[in-house]
Amino acid sequence: MKAKKLLLLSALLAPLFTLDISADYDVEIGGIYYLLDSEAKTATVSYEASDHWYKYVFYTGSVTIPETIQLGDDFYTVTGIGSWAFSDCMELTSVTIPASVTSIGNDAFAGCSSLTSVTIPESVTSIGIYAFSGCSGLTSVTIPESVTSIGRYAFLDCSSLTSVTIPESVTSIGSGAFYNCSSLTSVTIPVSVTSIGAAAFEYCSRLTSVTIPESVTSIGSYAFEYCSRLTSVTIPESVTSIGDEAFSNCSSLTSIIVDENNKVYDSRNGCNAIIETSTNTLIAGCSATIIPASVTSIGNDAFSGCSSLTSVTIPASVTSIGNDAFLDCSSLTSVTIPASVTSIGNDAFSGCSSLTSVTIPASVTSIGNGAFSGCSSLTSVTIPESVTSIHGGAFSNCSSLTSVTIPESVTSIGNYAFADCSSLTSVVIPNTVTSIGEGAFSYCSSLSSIIVDENNKVYDSRNGCNAIIETSTNTLIAGCSATVIPASVTSIGNDAFSGCSSLTSVTIPESVTSIGWYAFYGCSSLTTVIVGMKEPIEIEYDTFEDATNATLYVPAGSKVAYETADCWKNFKEIVEYTSLEELLKALYVAHPSFADNVGEEAVYDLSGRRLSFDRNLPKGIYIVNGHKVIVK
Repeated sequence: MKAKKLLLLSALLAPLFTLDISADYDVEIGGIYYLLDSEAKTATVSYEASDHWYKYVFYTGSVTIPETIQLGDDFYTVTGIGSWAFSDCMELTSVTIPASVTSIGNDAFAGCSSLTSVTIPESVTSIGIYAFSGCSGLTSVTIPESVTSIGRYAFLDCSSLTSVTIPESVTSIGSGAFYNCSSLTSVTIPVSVTSIGAAAFEYCSRLTSVTIPESVTSIGSYAFEYCSRLTSVTIPESVTSIGDEAFSNCSSLTSIIVDENNKVYDSRNGCNAIIETSTNTLIAGCSATIIPASVTSIGNDAFSGCSSLTSVTIPASVTSIGNDAFLDCSSLTSVTIPASVTSIGNDAFSGCSSLTSVTIPASVTSIGNGAFSGCSSLTSVTIPESVTSIHGGAFSNCSSLTSVTIPESVTSIGNYAFADCSSLTSVVIPNTVTSIGEGAFSYCSSLSSIIVDENNKVYDSRNGCNAIIETSTNTLIAGCSATVIPASVTSIGNDAFSGCSSLTSVTIPESVTSIGWYAFYGCSSLTTVIVGMKEPIEIEYDTFEDATNATLYVPAGSKVAYETADCWKNFKEIVEYTSLEELLKALYVAHPSFADNVGEEAVYDLSGRRLSFDRNLPKGIYIVNGHKVIVK
């Protein structure tokens, strides 16, 4: 989920788990606790707490609140249900609220999961925030004409609520008021309402229709997001503000109409979309949308979650595609991006799992974070010479991507840009690249060839090592199953080999002084690790995830040190060797898979000629994996 949604959910849910119970009670009468106002002679229903943080007694069964209570010679009128009065009373089945009550406080009935119905009397004028949130057994509620506003998150997570009557006295529906009321099938918003708050009906997944009256001027962000059965929406003339993602992830939406007299938005040419008139930005579309030729920008989240959208034609007038514009359009098989487009936003086509091909025009200079992440059917992509930066995660989780050409115009490749491209077999880094982020090629389990252009001044793949090495620091930042770590490498970076599930063996030379986080994490086939360091260097617990399945070979006299060193001691077996050359020869003969990892480029004769590896090499001296091997 996107960061902004995580922040919103935190705001929605936090009060359900952190109760600031600062009130207590003055008197208990008939099993009900009250706070008293001795001057006004009024009482508010409260609770008993063992301290200021945890309720001590919970109401159960049926509770009838009286209109008045008597204390000595004084009578008090019950006018309110205080904040948290009945919160988390999970065995409360019904409550009778008297006509004397004018307010229902914050969280008053929050978490009363056995409460099935409630009648709010005509005397009540305000319903507090989270008042009935989490009342998962509540099936219906009638809000009286006396109420003018429905508080934020008032009916949040009332998942059994099938119907609600909103009276014409209500002028605003608070943020998250009916969030995740997943059984609500229809709602009529009265003509008195002027604003629909953020996430007011989000995740009302059975909501099939909604009528937005002419009185409404603003529709908040996420107001109807994830209303997956909503088929049509009409925006009246009065609406002047529509928040981000107001109708995103409405996967059944096929009809969007904006009143022709609306001065801020339009659905020109019957396009089945909402367009911001002044900027020609399409802010909300659906599976039936035809993007008009006058549109210049596709806004953030415009088609997000349109899982029925199979194809889209972007006209030549469009210059930018916003963040998340086609996020999770899982049925989208093809898209043509016109030459007018200069930028593709973050996560623009993320999760388009049916997209098999995409043409990026030469006008594009930047590919945003996660732009094509999770496009699991994408087999190839050509990045034009105009692109200078490939941002973080741009092509991550493109599991069918077998090849990619990085042009010489690219200067930076972001963190995890090609992570989890499990079918990618080779990559060439051009001489122009000066920045490669962490884990850029992690979990590319089929990757067997990595070449850095010999003219690159920042990175190299010295000695045909099949890896990316940061030249100035001698840090290996990306490897693969065919990597041979050169003796000049001093550091193995974070995620360098993470997810190399085909890697069966690795030799870490004596020159290495540090190994980063997750360096060999997810190398599930790794059975042999040879180290040249006589003293164990400090590593993290997750550097070798599958250490218990591998044998660690260490220099003679080092076994005890490795057996007592954190993380190193977790290897299945620790074995000393006296001659690295003899060890390598023995392993090549005994384990065919070890030999398979060597590859042609790692075997040389003393004249420097490359040889194909053969376990039956004639007698002589060879350089294998950067080490001298004597075959007798």
